[in-house]
Amino acid sequence: MQERGDTCDYCGEAGATDMHEWLIKRGAVPKGRKQLRIFDERNCSLLHHTCHLVEGQTKEMKRKLARVFLERYGLEALIGFVEELGLRDPSHLQFLKGVVKDMDEEGYSWQLLA
Repeated sequence: MQERGDTCDYCGEAGATDMHEWLIKRGAVPKGRKQLRIFDERNCSLLHHTCHLVEGQTKEMKRKLARVFLERYGLEALIGFVEELGLRDPSHLQFLKGVVKDMDEEGYSWQLLA
């Protein structure tokens, strides 16, 4: 994550200071060692403190961060992260696939991922 610098994943401006679990929240994972696995770069966004406080739990932020992380890591890497956790709730994968579908319908060029 250090190579990502201090750019806010939500607004794109420099000066991000907060880490935010954007896809899988701590409460979605059983307590214990497995819970620590959510602190993976594919699940941790960097945000301005204000962006985090104002937008941190909104659907809009989650959808925007999904696009940022899909561009950064690709769908396979994000699905891999979710599957590694072994969660029974399929909503996280369904959410990602829904965002990908929206991006496809908007004409997103996936060739940017290399």
